[in-house]
Amino acid sequence: MAELRPTRIALAGDHDETARWATALRGIEDVELVRMPAGEDALLASLSDPAVDGMAFIAPLPDLARSMKRAMLAGRHVLAAGPVALSAGQLHALAELATRRGRAVLVDAGVIGDEHLAFVRKMTAGSTPLWRPRYLRSLRTGFHADVSLDAVVVTEIARVLAVAGMMPATVSAWSPRIDDESGCADVAMLALTFDGGPVARIDVSRVEPALRQELVVACDARTVVLRPLDREAPLRIDARGRHDGPKRSSGWAETVTEHPVGEHRERTDAAAQLFVGAVRRREADATSAADAASAALVWERARASMAHDGQPVVVVESARDLPTRRAFEVIEGGGQGGHRHAAPHLTLVAPR
Repeated sequence: MAELRPTRIALAGDHDETARWATALRGIEDVELVRMPAGEDALLASLSDPAVDGMAFIAPLPDLARSMKRAMLAGRHVLAAGPVALSAGQLHALAELATRRGRAVLVDAGVIGDEHLAFVRKMTAGSTPLWRPRYLRSLRTGFHADVSLDAVVVTEIARVLAVAGMMPATVSAWSPRIDDESGCADVAMLALTFDGGPVARIDVSRVEPALRQELVVACDARTVVLRPLDREAPLRIDARGRHDGPKRSSGWAETVTEHPVGEHRERTDAAAQLFVGAVRRREADATSAADAASAALVWERARASMAHDGQPVVVVESARDLPTRRAFEVIEGGGQGGHRHAAPHLTLVAPR
């Protein structure tokens, strides 16, 4: 019997984000990580090494789309981790190439590996959602100066699309330029409308120095608040119930907070596990480039709106469901309100 060899992953990138991905990949059993220095010679060496199974490109990197294409043409599975600022056309081309070549191409737009977001998506997306969103609000502030505004906005758009489960019908956008002694600061404000679905607001700002990220999903009977940077309580679900008494039959009575329970890996660790699993199983349908292309397309239309003083711009002719990408896993959750009206224990299903 042939001896099983480790899964070899070549990693390209040279900044703090690269170190975190290197730690996540090294933490997976039977993974051999090869650091790939920047430059054409290093890329060619990795492409010519038959022992390399997958290649991870940690942006920002020069000519990222071309490097990913060459890696797939050489038969490698590819991970592009963020912030990734590629055009919708480039991402669609990479998704089509992955299909033809039978290779996985995972584009981390801040969505893959996020178990909390997967939980919310399962509850709110699809043709018959358990909780139908009526309003979405996404906020992101204080990101690093070397990260482009484009990449951050696309990340937030991808999160909103994942929760809404469809593409927006129109987008309106504004981007004021604020000049002071510290120079120009970037701000982007987007308003999205969905046919038969929610309205959404996305605000991204480098003006505020504090690092903050928040996604609020307002439904008829509850509000979901997702704060990925809050390690103690990244997800809160406030469920509102009515009193049965004659005096307060029409008023909101209480708030019940529900949490998914169980261990949640660091998002980078989970995304690294997804990529290595796709490499080992040659799981081409794990490709997420098409989803990232949808978010990039919305941003491109938002840019067109900015050029016309925030006038609404059509994104698609009608809303359509985003494709379901991966299999499902059970996530346990339950009421923690401490009241007799608290919700019962729940068994919920969320996409991996």
